[in-house]
Amino acid sequence: MEGLVVLLGLTLIGVGVVLPISAFIRSGRAVRDTEALRRRLASIAS
Repeated sequence: MEGLVVLLGLTLIGVGVVLPISAFIRSGRAVRDTEALRRRLASIAS
């Protein structure tokens, strides 16, 4: 039973740490992709 509680605690800590970090990485990548697409669109339009 104690092992299950420890496993649950580690899972909650992992979710609380890993998911926000991966979200920041994804949002940064999305911003870079958006800027690259805007530059491509601007070069095509001009």
